[in-house]
Amino acid sequence: MARRRRGDTTPEGGDPPVLLALPEVRRLVGLGRSTLLRYVAAGRFPAPLVLGAAPGVPTGRGRVHRWRRDEVLAWIERQPRSTDLGTAQ
Repeated sequence: MARRRRGDTTPEGGDPPVLLALPEVRRLVGLGRSTLLRYVAAGRFPAPLVLGAAPGVPTGRGRVHRWRRDEVLAWIERQPRSTDLGTAQ
C-alpha cells in the first residue's frame, strides 16, 4: 500500500487533481488578472496552490501558482445566473 503524504487529498487509487494556470482560470471565469487576484485576497475565489516555494526565496519568485480545476468549477456553479432578458413576457 502506498503511503500518503501530508496534504495529499487524492483518494487511494483516484486520479490526481487537475491544476490550472492563471490564463486557463481567467478563460474559465471571464475575469481579468487584477480582479481575479483581488477576489482571491478577499476570500471570494479559491486560493491557488503555491508550488516550488523554497525557504529564503523572496515572495513571488521561484514559485508556481496553480488552481485546482474542481474548485474553480465549483466556484462557477455557485455564481448566480443572469436572466435572459430577451425571453421576458
